[in-house]
Amino acid sequence: MAHQGFGERFYSRGQSMWHGLGIVNDRDQTAVETLEMIGGYEVTIEPLYTSSGIPVNLGAIVRHPTHDDPEPKILGTCSPDYPLITPREAAEIWDEVVKAPVETMGALFDGATLYITTKLPTIDVRGDEVRNFLLFVSPMTGTEALRARNVSERVVCANTLRMAEATAGESYRVVHDRHARLKIRAALEGLYNRAVNRVGRFTEIFTLMADHRVTPEEVNYVIDTVYTIEPAPQVEHLPPEIAERRMGAWELNASWTTRRRQAVREIFSGAGVGSDTPAYAGTAWGLYNAIQEAEQYLGRPRGVKTVVQDMISGYRGRIMERGFEVVAAVVTGGKR
Repeated sequence: MAHQGFGERFYSRGQSMWHGLGIVNDRDQTAVETLEMIGGYEVTIEPLYTSSGIPVNLGAIVRHPTHDDPEPKILGTCSPDYPLITPREAAEIWDEVVKAPVETMGALFDGATLYITTKLPTIDVRGDEVRNFLLFVSPMTGTEALRARNVSERVVCANTLRMAEATAGESYRVVHDRHARLKIRAALEGLYNRAVNRVGRFTEIFTLMADHRVTPEEVNYVIDTVYTIEPAPQVEHLPPEIAERRMGAWELNASWTTRRRQAVREIFSGAGVGSDTPAYAGTAWGLYNAIQEAEQYLGRPRGVKTVVQDMISGYRGRIMERGFEVVAAVVTGGKR
């Protein structure tokens, strides 16, 4: 799987990134320092014109040439009043608001997306450690929102998990309007402070998962609810060519979903990394992590651009969130 990085603009504190690129050290450093270390780059908005020179009421978001990519890149288009947050400004916002050392930083998709994380308190789930991080994603495409959310990583397999956005206050999306800078500052500050104060809450729900031995009926319920298959479309009244296309699309999706359900069952039944640990084996915690592992490492459905982007904001991310919601509902008695 391609890492979709912009050159080797990755930083990781303490351990190598999974793709082996970038810079690794074990120092406390600011986001601005880290950006300069991995290779900062400039992004600006330039006016657009037709081929005959007529101004267009749009701007091009342009990444300037760098030492390792001498050609400028158009990252997207935007309205003339689009409040672009450059990589440097994103790093400055982090340092002003979060005031915490950088754990990881990376630039993706030719520089169109910058992300920053810092480490939050670790949770012990019956001996199975979960490290928690605050994530800030700053896209420069003209179409995507700024994101701030809490993410977690199960140490035994170094598998990045995304916490459920449904848990109150754990995730924010900020559109690029004239108030974007103020909103993302408030979101980052609030998330960081609440995350530090909510370690007990997540320790409780994860421990409930580790203590809950799931029945075969519960396993089926969770997997079938997370990976839903819609009823077959009613096509009797449609022209044959349209009916064939709709049925073909439904069959393709149903086939993929069935395979994914089976893969999760296999991971949960012993194929998963660390699946023999007491907290994992046969428990709701293990079932939750089996869903995360499937979405991290298995093939993606047709039409999704990249696995990396999809885990941040797309289909895979929604599945991981849904997995948390459904498993949590089972162990807390909220199953519907």
